[in-house]
Amino acid sequence: MMDYMGFVLFLWIVGGASVGMFIIDRVADRTNTSRVPAGRPIEARA
Repeated sequence: MMDYMGFVLFLWIVGGASVGMFIIDRVADRTNTSRVPAGRPIEARA
């Protein structure tokens, strides 16, 4: 039971972090449009 709960907690943390990073990335795209070139790769914005 503890292993199952730990696995669910792990998935919840990873999923929440990825969703949070996605939202932050979208907000950064909207606010930094004038300063970021159109062809800039995603890795350069991290």
